[in-house]
Amino acid sequence: MRAIILAAGRARRFGDALDGRPKCLLELGGTSLLARQTESLRRAGVTDIVIVRGYAGESLKVPGARYYTNPLYDKTNMVYSLFCASNELTGDVLVTYADIIVEDRVIRAALTAPPCAVGVVVDSDWYTYYSARYAEPTKAAESLVLDHDMRIVEIGAQEPAIDRIQGQYIGVTRFSADGCDSLRKIYGKWSSVAPKAPVMRGRNAANVYMTDVLQGLIDGRVDVRAIAVRGGWLEFDSQEDYAAALAWEEAGTLSKYCRLTEE
Repeated sequence: MRAIILAAGRARRFGDALDGRPKCLLELGGTSLLARQTESLRRAGVTDIVIVRGYAGESLKVPGARYYTNPLYDKTNMVYSLFCASNELTGDVLVTYADIIVEDRVIRAALTAPPCAVGVVVDSDWYTYYSARYAEPTKAAESLVLDHDMRIVEIGAQEPAIDRIQGQYIGVTRFSADGCDSLRKIYGKWSSVAPKAPVMRGRNAANVYMTDVLQGLIDGRVDVRAIAVRGGWLEFDSQEDYAAALAWEEAGTLSKYCRLTEE
């Protein structure tokens, strides 16, 4: 199993608060987000770790990791970063965002889930965490609709009706060899159109979100299934997310959402 960590972004929502550092170097409990994630992966037995760098990429140094660069990090999104490491999309691959923390059990759930082309880790207890982050949790959430076999029918639509939110994507996805092949095919197809032409939800190939690609795979009848967990993750999408996590840590309530150490 190989892990690809997407760490190229500029983190504009943090303004000057990062002091020129990539967002994944924010620290919680004295350890950076990136270090926590690589340590969790290695405890789960994932030793082949690839990091896609961009903004201030030279500051990302993880012993034993391999690196790729997204030179257009300020103009593109996660999927473009992933395809900067396209030759790594072979065999079983775990793709993760760099601006999250996940408990070890979440990584283990992703690695041990029943086989499918694409396994998407989703938080079925999303409302607990979202209600602590947002005044209007359902407006911040995206759609996630499952069938009776845990296949994902819809993902990533903005401000969905409450009955179309059966969980939330946390930024961890497992692709099998077939899933990688399907991923390369759909992105290759999208990349072949005019550069600024929308290919999904009004976005062009360079700026589609991961959920857009997942929906494209679903629409193409690829077997995309949810890997359900309950909590055990933190996302750092804004300065407010980081301030809240620091406050919860100081108050001793952080473990309600994510434990920083294994018990």
